[in-house]
Amino acid sequence: LDDEKRLLINYVGPTGTIDMVPFREVLAAADAPEKSRRNWKDAIVLIGFTGVTQRDRHPTPFSNRSSIRLLSSAGVDLSAELMSGIEAHANVIATLHDRAFITTPWWLSTPVLLVIVGAMMGVSLSRLSLEWGLVLTFFHHWAWKAVCIAAFCYADWRVEMVSMFSLGLLVYGTTFGLRWRWIRQMMGMVKSEAVARVLESDPSQMDLKGDERELTVLFADVRNFTSFSEQHTPHEVVALLNEYFKIVVPTIEAAGGVVNTYLGDGVMVIFGAPEKQPDHAARAVTSAIEMVRLVHQNQHRWKDLGAGDFRIGVGVHTGNAVIGTIGSPKRLDYTAIGDTVNAAARIEAGNKDQGTEVLISRTTHDAIDEARRNELASHWRPLSLSVKGKEEELQVYAIEIPAGGERPSGAESRSATVTD
Repeated sequence: LDDEKRLLINYVGPTGTIDMVPFREVLAAADAPEKSRRNWKDAIVLIGFTGVTQRDRHPTPFSNRSSIRLLSSAGVDLSAELMSGIEAHANVIATLHDRAFITTPWWLSTPVLLVIVGAMMGVSLSRLSLEWGLVLTFFHHWAWKAVCIAAFCYADWRVEMVSMFSLGLLVYGTTFGLRWRWIRQMMGMVKSEAVARVLESDPSQMDLKGDERELTVLFADVRNFTSFSEQHTPHEVVALLNEYFKIVVPTIEAAGGVVNTYLGDGVMVIFGAPEKQPDHAARAVTSAIEMVRLVHQNQHRWKDLGAGDFRIGVGVHTGNAVIGTIGSPKRLDYTAIGDTVNAAARIEAGNKDQGTEVLISRTTHDAIDEARRNELASHWRPLSLSVKGKEEELQVYAIEIPAGGERPSGAESRSATVTD
């Protein structure tokens, strides 16, 4: 008996497996056993109704059909596959007589199997691709079905089947769901959370085509970084850069900027893409001012890292550029391409010759609304900048930022009014 004091019937076979003879033949054998064609010695005889017209008919495990058999037998009377009550009783007696009890060893109990097989599948699926993981799950389904059938046929062991099938699908879905989430987080950290969101919501953005739009590009670079690198070990150089980016990148992202790429000690930032921002120019200027202010404010950190005169230069330019995925079908990068990007890089480089820290182009200046321009009117200083590749000089504006790390008057209010 099982835990609920029930006997699991170990059916000898489907309906008709146990011999059924007419009642008259039993009576004849009782009167003249020597004339009977059957050997009734030591036989157990049950007497009852077996006709299909009787209501004493019951389903058995052999009554189950596969989906293919169900479709092929559509409209066919399946009552013939039901077992009469008297034959079911005969199978009970056969189970007791043969001691063919259906049992489940403790080491084949469902909780133990789920833990062991689930752990093995989890480890295996974490190392396989999506396609090979599906193959493994399919193999697990049919292999486990074969194991359960073999255990029952050869040892009368009842091994849970449905829960194990559900486990395979659950582990497959959970493993690859977690892997997708991890890859999604890694993409957000390596590239940008904004880029990850756009590509996730609109996979067509992965096509090798660009979208031309107006945006603002910011370049920032560390001054005299080459000499610092020559005088310090690689570990010290990396420590300085990591500390610098740890301070300035959050303020870039807070203003809505997307860090497009790191250029050694420099960084390229895009405002206005991939998510459109009507005030991208104002956001970029806000970010540039805040970056320089934070560098001034954290001079004690730079001194502790061996860079006593740590300064940066920032260049900002607004214009049209092609934004989208660039590269080969197997290696893509989401970036901006165009003269606007080149101009922004050259404006940033102009800080060295001009002795400034923030230079913004005339187009960026004009793209900021008048009220915000007036807030910083006392800090603008117009300049003419000669850059490589340009026949005419660029009209730029230098923004003076106090050396102590204080915000220029008006900068704080403008930063507070930047909206998504």
